[in-house]
Amino acid sequence: MSRSKLLACCGVALLSCAPSRLRPLDPKLFVRRAEFTPERYRLAPVVVPGRLTRADLVTDIAYLETMLDAAWAVQTPASRLGLTAELHELARRARSPADFCTWLAVTLRNTTLHVTADGHACQEPQQGATDAVEHLALTESAVEFRRVSDPAGVEVGLLTVRRFDAADPAWAEALRAVAGAERVIVDVQEAAGDAPDLALGVLAALGIEAYGHWSVPPPERHDGAYADVARNNARARAPATASSDRAAAWSSITSADAARALGRSTLGTVRTAALDGAWFITGTGCGTSCSFMLALAQASPMPGVTIAGPRGSADEPGDQRGLIRLPRSGIEVTFPTAAYAPYEVTAYGGYTYAHRPPLAHVLAELTAIGVESRDAQRWRTAPLPSCASLPESESALAGKTGGYPAAPVGEAGSTVSVQLGLDADRAVAFLETCPELVVGSYFQLAPRHVTLVYVSAPRRVLRRLASAPFVRSVEWDCNCSRIN
Repeated sequence: MSRSKLLACCGVALLSCAPSRLRPLDPKLFVRRAEFTPERYRLAPVVVPGRLTRADLVTDIAYLETMLDAAWAVQTPASRLGLTAELHELARRARSPADFCTWLAVTLRNTTLHVTADGHACQEPQQGATDAVEHLALTESAVEFRRVSDPAGVEVGLLTVRRFDAADPAWAEALRAVAGAERVIVDVQEAAGDAPDLALGVLAALGIEAYGHWSVPPPERHDGAYADVARNNARARAPATASSDRAAAWSSITSADAARALGRSTLGTVRTAALDGAWFITGTGCGTSCSFMLALAQASPMPGVTIAGPRGSADEPGDQRGLIRLPRSGIEVTFPTAAYAPYEVTAYGGYTYAHRPPLAHVLAELTAIGVESRDAQRWRTAPLPSCASLPESESALAGKTGGYPAAPVGEAGSTVSVQLGLDADRAVAFLETCPELVVGSYFQLAPRHVTLVYVSAPRRVLRRLASAPFVRSVEWDCNCSRIN
């Protein structure tokens, strides 16, 4: 069996296990700083056994923790504290180097650490990662914007980012186009690169800037014997990239307000149209700036903004990378010994999906929003019919009925929800022309140009209501009485 298949099999099996209910291992087992001096971290060959004993695992974990305590630029100390118990638990779970490799990847997946074994990334198996990449761009340029339209003339903008590279002159035109598009698909499946101003520029062009509760951690750098040997190891492995210092690119991002200002000043990006909907299509090629952009988008929950696809990183976030090799398993761990920027943002909320949907599905979703927007715009100025003058149509009601309409019982005052393709004020104005109908609570289903209204009315009134061209649905709720 190949190594990649072995890792995948072990990962799938391990991820299905229930959490251990055994007592935690004694933390004193892992306190080994006196034993692990800086000189012990110089790269040396390791003979990897077929199986790892618990003593082997305790040694590797203690070795890793000693270095992380001395040289990892963690930025968020709370995340380091929470990581300790999870790392210690691995000494009980893993049995082979492949097990340990996979479990480390699972444990460290939300950190700036990167784990490899024999040159292969240790990673948590993801079903979404097997989805075929569906390229939206027509060229190989760093950035491309184009429009597609359906037969009804509803346009959707397609922005494909392959590299966050400020040297590409196509960025200015692309961001201007995004700023004027009402519906946008942002393809960042392979968006490598390290230009945070462009990432913030994309968000500014979309009008996604409500990340006010995000706090920027201060810059951090570790010096001393441990950090020195880790950086020397990394330089020996990859001289061209190990000591990258991105302070200049990120130093101006000192707060959420500064991030917003930087985004708007990037190529003069100013949002010029209302945003009906945006889909970010992600992939494992999404790099440092891309991940930063997605985290801020997720921290700025807006109606109609969706992030879909497997997450990954083409770049390793952080500066002045260090590298160590664990003495029993031979697994290599790289980590930043300095952090000059908020490369990762902890964000909650928003609409996110692990799987990448087909392009046709996303286009259909945004096109439907566009049709609703166009219809709602027309009814803002067109005269509304009087509900009282509409014909009673059982077939119209049946065609727009949802929920639990069968075997209607109950009284004339029962409640249903009605969706109308009108702005909220126009929807209420129309419903008030329906005799014997009582309007309850209502709200607009942004970004869809639909208003949801709870009403009470006899069934004969609902037959008239359903005849209106802008009434989209009439739904009985399972907790409500049916209407006669």
